[in-house]
Amino acid sequence: MNIAVKSAVIAGILAAGIYAALNMEEAIKSTFVEVPVVTLSREAYRSTVTAAGSVFTDGKSWYAEVYADESDVPSLSVGQEVSVRGAAFGGEINGELVSISDTAEKINGRTVVALRILLDAAERKLKNGFTADATIYTDEAEILNVLPYETIMQDDKSEYVYVFEDNKAKRRNIKTGVELSDCAEITEGLTPGTKVIAYPDEVSENDFIKVKVENG
Repeated sequence: MNIAVKSAVIAGILAAGIYAALNMEEAIKSTFVEVPVVTLSREAYRSTVTAAGSVFTDGKSWYAEVYADESDVPSLSVGQEVSVRGAAFGGEINGELVSISDTAEKINGRTVVALRILLDAAERKLKNGFTADATIYTDEAEILNVLPYETIMQDDKSEYVYVFEDNKAKRRNIKTGVELSDCAEITEGLTPGTKVIAYPDEVSENDFIKVKVENG
């Protein structure tokens, strides 16, 4: 075989190898699922009790008289911080819980206890009888590790998420705690900074994953 033929054969083999390698790379790429991920974030949380009623004045100060469900009373104590909102006044008014009635009463079929809240209402244009919705803070703020609800799955074994690990989706069993409006506390199974698949119903165990960060 002359040199020209040998060179052509070698070039053909190399070209075929490169073509096969490229095809294999494309095949591997095609097995990847591109999904957004989120990381376990931290959020300040305070336990609260809500109660509704109305505002009134004794001529010197403004108060809100609101009614809490009987089941919430054990967590209430005089001196707790309160924020009050109402349909007729803009924003929030800060306040302090100053008294808890010794007597329960029935209102609309519920057993409730009257609470009195001293309002920091200087320069507010209030009128007796304006509605008041109070949020009473029953403890100090604590920091929770949280994930959005849509990242969390559940079967007959446990709650779980899919994490991004070694370029794959890996199941991680977890335990949840406090439930917030759009996320849940993660008490076991994850550490801050773990990348979690945002929409787990789009993947399966051991899928190859290409990720895009949805939030930090």
